[in-house]
Amino acid sequence: MLSFPLYPVRQYELIEERGNYKYIRGRKREWVLDYVNHPNPDYFERRMDLLKEGIKPYPLYKGFYTISQLLENRKYKTYITQQGKLIKWKPTAYYPVKSYRVTQKWIPRETPRLLFTIEPSCEIYEVPAPNQVINYARVVEIGNRRILFDITEERMPDTRIKL
Repeated sequence: MLSFPLYPVRQYELIEERGNYKYIRGRKREWVLDYVNHPNPDYFERRMDLLKEGIKPYPLYKGFYTISQLLENRKYKTYITQQGKLIKWKPTAYYPVKSYRVTQKWIPRETPRLLFTIEPSCEIYEVPAPNQVINYARVVEIGNRRILFDITEERMPDTRIKL
């Protein structure tokens, strides 16, 4: 299962390990993608250590936080997780998407995120945009799991989506 956020890797020719670093080569340039033998498991702290050493890491332009963002940007096939793992993702099967009314919303003091619950369950969902107006949440149901697909002001029809 995918864990968010995911950061897309643009087109590349080669990814290889040389010494302590993992390199990515594009058409015009080569960057350091990761510090392989670093003791810290967090990818972004490893990137900060690369900057401290004077090495320019691979630029990450945008992050995807929901499945709907992944589906809107289908041109990317390879992603970097928050742990620095490279994953390839491509939609393969259809799953139902249902709209549910949001019952409670709140913003915690310590993080700029919006937390909310939906009508049939007690599960808490979170989105990174606290000032967004939401009344309905669209959820993908895969077996007993529910994954947040999208948030909207108006109720959207129930559909199927290829994931």
